[in-house]
Amino acid sequence: MSNGKTILGLVGSPRTNGLTNQLVISALEGAVRAGTTTELVQMSEYVVDACKDCLPWICIDKLKCTYKLKDGKWLRNQTLQKSSRSKGRV
Repeated sequence: MSNGKTILGLVGSPRTNGLTNQLVISALEGAVRAGTTTELVQMSEYVVDACKDCLPWICIDKLKCTYKLKDGKWLRNQTLQKSSRSKGRV
């Protein structure tokens, strides 16, 4: 039974069999048992530059990033889409 929310697990470590990956997978498995949809993103599979916070009011207010990264487009859309569901919540 899904509650309509998706938890996005972002793994920044390039070691896909490392402890960080195992920890995130365990957390996502717990979320699945609790009835939440999850998605794991291995950041090392994407070429993404760090956010430079160039126009933060656009990112926050309009949920639109001003970067033009070909390889980052999918990831950017995923994180903005997932964060828009819980905007303003911790």
